[in-house]
Amino acid sequence: MSAELKRPTDVEVAADAGQILQKAQIPNILMGWTVMRLYTGPCNFRLGDITFVIPDALLDAARDALSDAARGVHTEDEKYWTPCLTTRKTPQKPWLPQTQKYMPGSGDKLSRHPNPAHHFHINYYIAVYLVPQSENLWWLPETSMQPGLPDPNLNPYVTLSTDSSLPFPDHWRDLFPLRVLKTGTFIEAILHLWMRDNRRQHETDLWMFWDGLAGSLQHGPASQVHLRDGFQRAWDFCRGEFDHLYQKAIKRGIDVDCHFHLIGLIQLREQLRKDGRFPLELKEVGLPDTRWLDGL
Repeated sequence: MSAELKRPTDVEVAADAGQILQKAQIPNILMGWTVMRLYTGPCNFRLGDITFVIPDALLDAARDALSDAARGVHTEDEKYWTPCLTTRKTPQKPWLPQTQKYMPGSGDKLSRHPNPAHHFHINYYIAVYLVPQSENLWWLPETSMQPGLPDPNLNPYVTLSTDSSLPFPDHWRDLFPLRVLKTGTFIEAILHLWMRDNRRQHETDLWMFWDGLAGSLQHGPASQVHLRDGFQRAWDFCRGEFDHLYQKAIKRGIDVDCHFHLIGLIQLREQLRKDGRFPLELKEVGLPDTRWLDGL
């Protein structure tokens, strides 16, 4: 009787995929649930959803590179890099989710990852998603999406999963190093995506996914990293650093938006739109009145 095969973990599968893409000279950055542990440490996140951000023009090449891989390093099972043939159902609105998860007892289905261009079901528990850069990291400089492994000392945005400066790099010990965002850049990436999808409830629920990831990053070592430009102020709002203004407004009888902690992000989004640094094709959204902040 043959020995029972060891089921690969999501981290091992991610390392396999990253190594295959690296050999094929396809730039990529690991995002999604699996990479969260590098920033938050041990967690109760749903693991198994592995997301790689790929330059749009190389998505098919990335799919083919994985499809041509005979087998993963961490399993002796039959070839598991077989792409699912399900196609994107809503190309005219690419940020809409295609795959959803069921929340027991809630009656709702919530997205757990962006709509992929291609995806692979490794087993019942693990899937790999290839998502376009233009929809997920559109603001990242091209120099950060070049083939090869980055030098963390030279690249201000991208590092390796084994980088000791990450809050919890031990999750990648003895595994092939993958391209990941530095902690501050990862937080900014989540905030970018939240700002894009928030207040679009009738089109996508992805904003709740980003909101959950952002909430998980508000505590621990990751929360202490300084962000650039206006992102730090928006992040401070999220982390409750301006709650004293909320209390002061309440005492003065000012009608304050109940989502006070999101004001910084909404204001930042409008400023980025004015500066041409945010997707301008997004329709206008209703904004809470924040003029009362000027008098506090």
